Amino acid sequence: MKKSKGVVQTVANCSAILSFILMGISGFFFYIKFQELGIGDPVTASWMASFFFFIFMAVPLMIIGNANLPSFRFDKPEDKP
Repeated sequence: MKKSKGVVQTVANCSAILSFILMGISGFFFYIKFQELGIGDPVTASWMASFFFFIFMAVPLMIIGNANLPSFRFDKPEDKP
């Protein structure tokens, strides 16, 4: 039986997907600015930094969102006669 994910894991998964999308966008602009300005320009370096930031943010968030975490809730005491 597959256990449902909590709110934090759902938010982590959504944030990871958003980070992967932003990684692709910043990678595209990094490539464009690299062709236009070269690697030594600060604009190119900032796009490259954004690209790596989104990679290293998305991977741990995806791991957290897909982890099989145990439930830390207390069981309700059953009524004993």
